[in-house]
Amino acid sequence: MKPKILFIYSANSTFVKADRTILEEKFDVNNFCFPGTNGLIKMIIRQISLLFWLLINIWKAKSIYIWFADYHSFFPTVLGKLLFKDVFLVIGGYDVIHLPEIKYGSLKNPIRKFCTLKSIKYASKNLAVSNYILKKIGEIVPEAKSVLCYNAVKSDLFQPNYSVKQNVILTVGIIDSLQRFKLKGIDIFLEVAKNTPEYEFIIVGITNELLKQIGEFSSNVKTYPIVDQKELIELYQEAKVYCQFSMVESFCLTLNEAMLCGSTGIVLNNGALSEVLGGYGKILENNEINNAKDEIEKLIQNFDKNVSEEARQYVRENYSISRRKEILQSIMLDNQGN
Repeated sequence: MKPKILFIYSANSTFVKADRTILEEKFDVNNFCFPGTNGLIKMIIRQISLLFWLLINIWKAKSIYIWFADYHSFFPTVLGKLLFKDVFLVIGGYDVIHLPEIKYGSLKNPIRKFCTLKSIKYASKNLAVSNYILKKIGEIVPEAKSVLCYNAVKSDLFQPNYSVKQNVILTVGIIDSLQRFKLKGIDIFLEVAKNTPEYEFIIVGITNELLKQIGEFSSNVKTYPIVDQKELIELYQEAKVYCQFSMVESFCLTLNEAMLCGSTGIVLNNGALSEVLGGYGKILENNEINNAKDEIEKLIQNFDKNVSEEARQYVRENYSISRRKEILQSIMLDNQGN
């Protein structure tokens, strides 16, 4: 019989689904979704629901697995510690990164900060999705027990088609607010596009409502809302250059996906972007527009299929689902033996 594990998450993202699939191979997984919400009353109701669910299910569980440190991780980590249950807490970025200029991060709110920091402190193991996040955990909770466990991409799904490559520069993200517009560096991307009219620039994942707020931009920019995976892969395959000008990234799944489809990455040296790029592209030390423009032109003109293939191999070796599976199961099974 498989040992039981409680699996708690706030959104059913690609990362969450992948981890659940990995865990189901070795564990009997019992799920609880704690979606984000506005309003104190709704938050209290969901916390009470979570607490009751825990009190019913925790006794037979071997361990608890939680995606993100936040409101929803506080009761599970406290109860887990009191009842000597292993608690594995995935730290994804929003929970340990604070950007006050755009009011980003869990640490901006005192109550949320308390829940986040206590969760990290009480967890048996904090699973950092990058070395950058591992360092951030150590900075804010020095006594935390943490280990590196990279995020992963389904490398078999994302394949190049060099015959359709064009002089296209692409960026992808969930861009549904002015906060995320700044966070993902879309303002910089648009400025670079304005100064590079000879090439086509594409933004994927921006909502029509936000486009109305932004106003006009240069005619060489094409925008898409969130698209299905097939269309997204086709856009990756078409682009010679993939840009990520974010203020910070805890990992960057889209950069990995683009590299697997043969695009060359250019990123700002923020967060884990240089770490994920792995030297197979260009790292910018500042957001100076003319410099970014010049470097993009060099990447377009010097595009090399052989270098792209080396980058693809790097991603497959370091950020594949099989690699995360191996590390994750090893961490959890080793902890069970302690």
